[in-house]
Amino acid sequence: MLKLNVYSETDRSKVEKTYEAETVDIFWGTIEDITEKIDLNVLDFQKGKETMIEIGKTVVKLIPSIKPVLKDVFIGLTDEELRNCKASDMGKVFIEIVRYAYEQMTTIDDNESGN
Repeated sequence: MLKLNVYSETDRSKVEKTYEAETVDIFWGTIEDITEKIDLNVLDFQKGKETMIEIGKTVVKLIPSIKPVLKDVFIGLTDEELRNCKASDMGKVFIEIVRYAYEQMTTIDDNESGN
């Protein structure tokens, strides 16, 4: 489950709204948008902290692309609400989306592959 909090403009510690989305509901177009911008072949999500730092650096480079992806995932999320989200929360959600895209692109269920 992906969650993104929107904070109050007047009280930054107060969550005004929380958007939720199931990773299984991420559409192919969203995954395609992500994979066009990230070389998933160089990412290894099993390596730990060092890899997550590299992914974080990639996320910073992709800031202009993050907003449309988040709006695809969290239906109804507005540009104004995004301005009231913590960058750390957005980064975590985006990393989870990238992880999901990576897993979907690199795993094949034997039942689906006809083997």
